[in-house]
Amino acid sequence: MGFSEKAKAYFYGELGLDNRGISKIMDNYSESLVSRYINQDKISPTFILKLKKHFPDADVDSWIDLDQNTGTANESPTTYQIDPVKRINRMIKDLEELKSLIKKEFPKE
Repeated sequence: MGFSEKAKAYFYGELGLDNRGISKIMDNYSESLVSRYINQDKISPTFILKLKKHFPDADVDSWIDLDQNTGTANESPTTYQIDPVKRINRMIKDLEELKSLIKKEFPKE
């Protein structure tokens, strides 16, 4: 059973969610991207990280087919590499969100 089947069993079966419901829980992550990733076994590292963040009870690591001998994913290494520019942009966005949360939590007096 690959990522897609395990993800569908969890989201559609266990949680009773559809793609729109998953998207809403994931801070409105694109519904079309949710559908795309849930319906294929080739997944992006960013999507995996988002799943782990928004569904901490899900055992996402077990959904990824790892080679028992090496502990690495059975996909080509490029599948799991993140473009450095995208990675930096994601970090900047995450820091901006954190800054916004801190400002709300600790407003200037």
